[in-house]
Amino acid sequence: MNCPYCNSDETYKVLFGEISEEMQDAIESGIAFCIHVSQIGKPVQVQENLFYCEDCKKTFVPSQDDEIYVPNEQELMTFYALMRLKYKPDKIKYLILSDTPCDISIGTAPSFFYANPDNDFYNNLYEEVITTLFFPPEFVDKTRTVGLSIEKGFEYMDKYLNMLKERGFFQMDAVELPPNFYVDYERSKTVIRTMIKDEIEEWKEYTLDHIYQVADKDTKIILVKKDVYDIYYPELSKKYKILNDSLIEKYGKPIIPLPDGHQREFRQKFYHCLKSDNYKFEKDFSYIAYKDF
Repeated sequence: MNCPYCNSDETYKVLFGEISEEMQDAIESGIAFCIHVSQIGKPVQVQENLFYCEDCKKTFVPSQDDEIYVPNEQELMTFYALMRLKYKPDKIKYLILSDTPCDISIGTAPSFFYANPDNDFYNNLYEEVITTLFFPPEFVDKTRTVGLSIEKGFEYMDKYLNMLKERGFFQMDAVELPPNFYVDYERSKTVIRTMIKDEIEEWKEYTLDHIYQVADKDTKIILVKKDVYDIYYPELSKKYKILNDSLIEKYGKPIIPLPDGHQREFRQKFYHCLKSDNYKFEKDFSYIAYKDF
């Protein structure tokens, strides 16, 4: 299968889900002309008949007529875990805990903090965290959704996520599945919010166990969304410094909203949390290209 970008024949079919010993042996011995998603080293699209080019390092689908692959829950959770591990710092200085990954749009890579900035379901948390940390400080107070100005594409996302890793940031979700795996969107908004809150409660023990594995006594935690704060603050505040506390004096409440319609408020409060911890923000912005408004 020749690569449509560089015409190389050094292309490999991409495999997803749990990697078995047999699969690993086949890949290493060259018997299987395939590669597991965990070995590619960058976000990839989850589709059937997806290929990876060893020469130009791009992924591609041979034909638009191929049947779309829909991952099951275990494969999706594996995908999230693999993508996160690529960008996990050796020492986590700041842990961002939000509620759920983005809804999954069938036929494209699952969009969440560590994968696919261009999904139909906007990856707002990633965009606004990157904007706050790596754009000039005046962008924190812009009224427009400045996330739309971030360079798009997997190669740019990889650049920013590696910068995030170098500075000790790590993001986790309280629930490891996107809402449209368990939410009926024909219901009322009140019912939907309740269903998501119930899932956050249901996953609490699982998520706390994961946090305790990756965080240490020096890790600072930022909780995003009221339900996440209400459910996790009592437990996490016993072990870690919660930077949301710094918001009370200025804003009256320690809540940081999801940046879905609240982009500027999220940026301002996220920035304030880090500033209260004497975080050293960037001063040289020669690495970015952005649209000026």
